[in-house]
Amino acid sequence: MSDKFEKCPVCHKQMLSHDLAQVNQCMKDFIKKLCGKTFFDT
Repeated sequence: MSDKFEKCPVCHKQMLSHDLAQVNQCMKDFIKKLCGKTFFDT
């Protein structure tokens, strides 16, 4: 059941190799793809 979590759905790298900053960036990119808009302008 954890198969889909082994690789990041955004950048397709292994999730275990992500640090917190990488996870946050991928989450932002994923939301951008879903919504087609940028809600997290920094």
